[in-house]
Amino acid sequence: KNKPTRQLQTGILRTLRSSTQLMNHQKDGVKWLVDAHNTGLPGVLMADDMGLGKTLQTLVFLALYQEQTPISAKKPSLIVAPTGLLKNWLKEIEEHLNANALGNVLTAYGNSLRKLKIAERGRDTDHGIPLLDTSKIQKADVVLTTYESLRDYQISFAQISFGVVVFDEIQKTKNPVSLISRAAAAVNGSFQIGLSGTPVENSLADLWTIMDVLAPGLLMLSLKEFVKKYGGPAE
Repeated sequence: KNKPTRQLQTGILRTLRSSTQLMNHQKDGVKWLVDAHNTGLPGVLMADDMGLGKTLQTLVFLALYQEQTPISAKKPSLIVAPTGLLKNWLKEIEEHLNANALGNVLTAYGNSLRKLKIAERGRDTDHGIPLLDTSKIQKADVVLTTYESLRDYQISFAQISFGVVVFDEIQKTKNPVSLISRAAAAVNGSFQIGLSGTPVENSLADLWTIMDVLAPGLLMLSLKEFVKKYGGPAE
């Protein structure tokens, strides 16, 4: 990809609450995300172990994008996560970031989907047409949704151009023939971040599929060719 015209700077993290101090490895993680974005990479996989602050590092990056990207170039960011983890994202936003650091945060899952639908019943996948009001989603700064909502309304989400897309617990996309994996691959994001606390539990085929969501074509070979060339016993 070409380098983005607007380069992000780590600088002073004015978006962080005074009570939150980043550890050194978290500062390194934020810098790594910023460098990857500025280089023009389509996507990256952050595979820190659980408990090392992947969510916090990603939130800081999203806040830097929100703060430093000119309005004319800014696009909404999308966070996709399992249902049970979205409450944790909202909690960490409130705990670690100053008010309005991410701008207008929109939830697009569960009961909140009713406010976004332009038809009373059904899903995109039932009718083959977009049933969400994409103009409302595009006006948000950050959109939170679940993998199941992304799957069910994939036509609507695929029509929106996102600046940053975050896939939490990205191993949910590891089955290449699943509707969830196809919906994730159809998302239009300028820069994509995959988060996984369990990277070694994924097979070689799983990892190929995950990377194909984040950076299509990066591994050069097809899934079949990749597994044939690099698969086999661990030794």
